[in-house]
Amino acid sequence: MDRHEGRIVVLGSLSHDPSAPFNKMAFKDPKWRTFFPDGTGTEAIAKGTWSTTQDDPAWSGGLRRYAASKLCQIMMIPALQRRLSSSPLLKNISILGVDPGTLSNTTLLRRGPSFMHFFVFRFLMHLAAIIGVWLAENSPLRTAGKSAGDVVRAAFGEFGGERPDGWYFDGSKRADTSAEARDEQKQEMLWRDTVGYVRLEEGETILGDWNEV
Repeated sequence: MDRHEGRIVVLGSLSHDPSAPFNKMAFKDPKWRTFFPDGTGTEAIAKGTWSTTQDDPAWSGGLRRYAASKLCQIMMIPALQRRLSSSPLLKNISILGVDPGTLSNTTLLRRGPSFMHFFVFRFLMHLAAIIGVWLAENSPLRTAGKSAGDVVRAAFGEFGGERPDGWYFDGSKRADTSAEARDEQKQEMLWRDTVGYVRLEEGETILGDWNEV
């Protein structure tokens, strides 16, 4: 990592935001719309007891678990950036996030039904993505080439002389994260609990205030 102008790029996802119209079906029940209700901590998500197959055996339960993982990644961005920025040694390193959009023509559904994998996902969706990107730069459905370009730009691009500390992009456009992702108290709760889950100890990281919340 280049300590003078290094960047850490985290891949986000619109799925982390229950209020997004695209996610309405998976978060129809109000009880799922907050990942970390006040006072509950992170244990349910960390230990896999949140939105289980017993709670909901349909596809929406799995999507919510995926969304929870993306929320945790996105909440890490500002929490880690605060610690990088306060470190004399690491203050020039930026961490930022990119939502690559929904990708077509990938092997994501390789274990699903052949019809869905080959015809719907790899053909129809890929064709729709090509047309979508042509019509609108940040179309929700994107080609792998478009999304890869956005990630490379986040890692190496110039932003008018500004440092992209803690920034988040929807493709090539700067964007806001969800209200819960922006909650600093929850960011710090997640940081503290994660340090405990991984049993991080002194001397295992050069990050100066990793254990301060």
